Amino acid sequence: MITLFTISSIICLGFILIVLKLFDLNSISQSYYELGKIDKKYNILFSLWAVLSSLTLLPVLFELVPDPYKIFAFLSGLGLFFVGGAPHFYEENEGKIHFTSAAVCLISSFILQIIFNLKILAILTGLLYIIIILLSLMFKHSKVDKKRILYLELVAFSSMYLAILIKLIEYESK
Repeated sequence: MITLFTISSIICLGFILIVLKLFDLNSISQSYYELGKIDKKYNILFSLWAVLSSLTLLPVLFELVPDPYKIFAFLSGLGLFFVGGAPHFYEENEGKIHFTSAAVCLISSFILQIIFNLKILAILTGLLYIIIILLSLMFKHSKVDKKRILYLELVAFSSMYLAILIKLIEYESK
């Protein structure tokens, strides 16, 4: 399990750090289009990132999440999987799949923090979501507003990987 978690962390966080260094993004999903500007064959890296991150993390989640709540592990992983499977978020139909999948992933991963009994982390995550949304509303058409999706994504990924790491350490110490 530690190996799969490490692989997923390297894929997920490594890709995010690289695309943030290369591009001025408003969302991680925008990297699909930015990578395609370099060369059309590179935009597949976004889909590979989402699919491989979710596939390597799902077995870890299924092991850590108690039986009655495994649906949230499944939805969290499946949400990210479909984000990668529907990368053209500017297109109407594929955009609906992309945004719905992203919302399912975000909400499920937040619920998993509560299921993991990491209430302080869940509260901090929720507060950060609220702060980002409020700042976005207060400063319409500013850099904060344009990058609100990116900030929400960064909070979601970092808090979820931290929650899984905490739970994994607990699990391995038993």
